[in-house]
Amino acid sequence: MKKALSIALSAIAMFCLLVGAIMTCVEWVAYDTNFYSQQYTRLGIEAYSGLAEGELMPLTQRIIDYLADRQPDLNMQVTVDGQTQQAFDDRELAHMSDVRALFRTGGTVRLVAWVICAALILLLIILRNRVRTLLLGALIGCGLFLLALLTLFVWGAIDFTGLFTLFHRMSFSNDLWLLDPRTELLIRLVPEQFFIACATRIALYLAAWIAIPAVGFGIALHFLPRRAKEEAK
Repeated sequence: MKKALSIALSAIAMFCLLVGAIMTCVEWVAYDTNFYSQQYTRLGIEAYSGLAEGELMPLTQRIIDYLADRQPDLNMQVTVDGQTQQAFDDRELAHMSDVRALFRTGGTVRLVAWVICAALILLLIILRNRVRTLLLGALIGCGLFLLALLTLFVWGAIDFTGLFTLFHRMSFSNDLWLLDPRTELLIRLVPEQFFIACATRIALYLAAWIAIPAVGFGIALHFLPRRAKEEAK
């Protein structure tokens, strides 16, 4: 009974660690100007957006700083199709305010998840569980998280638009995210193909978060029994 409980607590601790890693991976992508530049080039965003030459990356940096709470607002003038205007209208600004709130919520969820993870690890240490038991639980946690990640990956590969729409409906209490590329610049900067690239990059980062400890745990589990037998001789 104690062993089963310890395995379950270890699995939950590892799962919480990886849940917290989601926001970290999102930030790695969302705050990476090189990633934006690569995708802009690949998708021809400068021409599609209508922005004057040299204005795309400064505007992008302003968006990044806003999401990271380094800028208070997105009030910035740009030249679009030869006309000087505010970069974003009221609808776009309201949506970006919602997005920043979502980033803040993600940061809070990460903190809570990692606190739970640390508390569970401390409890397991206090209970003096065998290392093998803890590693087995952590490996199960990795497996459960990988299963969830693979499910989302397959869903996205089959119907990214459906998954993307569901995410927005669950994350926002309004329809401000439904933007018109004919009149609103924001959606021309980051069309659906951009978000597909974002999701793929985030998934790869998360896969690394899973694979590195999982391989380490697997190797440790393989060798621990051998060492125990050698010590018993």
